[in-house]
Amino acid sequence: MTILELLGSLIAQGAGWCKVGKKNLIHDEEPDTITGFVRSKDVDYLPKVTDSGWNGDSIIYSHQKGEFDAFYGLPLRHLPMGLISYAPIGLVNMFNSGGAIKDLAYEFTRNNSVISLRVRGCGNFRFYASVSPSKITVGSNRVEFAYNKDHCLVTF
Repeated sequence: MTILELLGSLIAQGAGWCKVGKKNLIHDEEPDTITGFVRSKDVDYLPKVTDSGWNGDSIIYSHQKGEFDAFYGLPLRHLPMGLISYAPIGLVNMFNSGGAIKDLAYEFTRNNSVISLRVRGCGNFRFYASVSPSKITVGSNRVEFAYNKDHCLVTF
């Protein structure tokens, strides 16, 4: 099921707005569960926002807010030698979390990897990382962060 098919299913789930009564009318009190899947290849624009070194690997991030969900397909980047994979998700309190990321760069040496981001706004920032970072700095200040090893999710 593509995203458009899923949206079509959501619209046809048995409820609708009544213009006369100015309220939602429920036609089916116990509708079936809507199921489907989301694939990063359904995101047509994804290859256009990556660099030429992107090999097609990606992650899906689920926003999970309220009665809806928004899914984001993010290109998974690999640092040289394939030792570390990462994907910045952004400021997750925003509906368009990745819109806060203005610039992304990395430096790699034999003993050290540095991922640098320029972000507009403030709030709860997350990114996917295959390994826990040794430290995170905002400006020149070191900040505390959490690393969820099961989901490879860094939050600060």
